[in-house]
Amino acid sequence: MSLFTRSDDTGTIFRDVIFLMMITFVILFLIAVLHINPVAEPKEEEMSPPGNIVVNIFWEDEINVDVDLWVKGPKDIKPVGYSNRAGRTFNLLRDDLGTTNDDTEMNFENVYSRGIPDGEYIINVHMYSNKQRPQVWPVTVKIIVTLMNPENSKNAKTEIFIGDVNLSKHSEEITAVRFKIKNKKVVPESVNSIQLDLKVKGQYQWNF
Repeated sequence: MSLFTRSDDTGTIFRDVIFLMMITFVILFLIAVLHINPVAEPKEEEMSPPGNIVVNIFWEDEINVDVDLWVKGPKDIKPVGYSNRAGRTFNLLRDDLGTTNDDTEMNFENVYSRGIPDGEYIINVHMYSNKQRPQVWPVTVKIIVTLMNPENSKNAKTEIFIGDVNLSKHSEEITAVRFKIKNKKVVPESVNSIQLDLKVKGQYQWNF
């Protein structure tokens, strides 16, 4: 009997040693993990903007008026708007229908570019529908065109254009601003508002 007792004691001691070694290993592992530096979250000022050129339009809140933003960049084969939301230069981020299918009170649309290719940029606004006419005429649309992070200007932005356009009838399209970019900078003498339709009678205007 004594022989079996010693054998059982030896087995118990062996299991205890293994258990203590495992506990020690787990503790050491946890200590090592706690000393590993976590990946730093990017600071807000270091985060890249959603696009290089950002175009925003706003019109009066809480009215059921559908204004469309139409733009064309140097590498866009077709103008970008609600029926063609993505081109090589621009992407339409939000298509606002007025109060239709909208839980917010704000009326706004925006597009952004991927890169800043050289060439001409055209920014138009178009009156798609005004379901509150004649109570709401004209519709004043504010346009803001911003160049984000211009070269050699860290975390900076340049307002290329800020202005208002008055849409006074259905299907009216107005060119708010046109400008040219060269070497990621606006060519000052190129900024103008010479009318060039991007969308006519539901179709694209292809002759550029």
